[in-house]
Amino acid sequence: MGGFDLAPCGYRMDGLPPVSYSQRLELELKLVPESEREDAVQVAWVAHLDGEDAGLAVKKWWMGTLRRRRREQTNLL
Repeated sequence: MGGFDLAPCGYRMDGLPPVSYSQRLELELKLVPESEREDAVQVAWVAHLDGEDAGLAVKKWWMGTLRRRRREQTNLL
């Protein structure tokens, strides 16, 4: 896990799941606005606990959120 501080339980102190591909997950989280980041971290944890790729789950969730918002804005016109 590199130079990350660990909590006594072994999880990272930054709240992200302990995944071997943490740089990819961090990159995907950077693409999510600060206001949505807490939800993105929750998506990452659920994916991690389900044995799925947390970075990919965050990317899919955010792309779906953007599509839904565009569709909602289009329907308002």
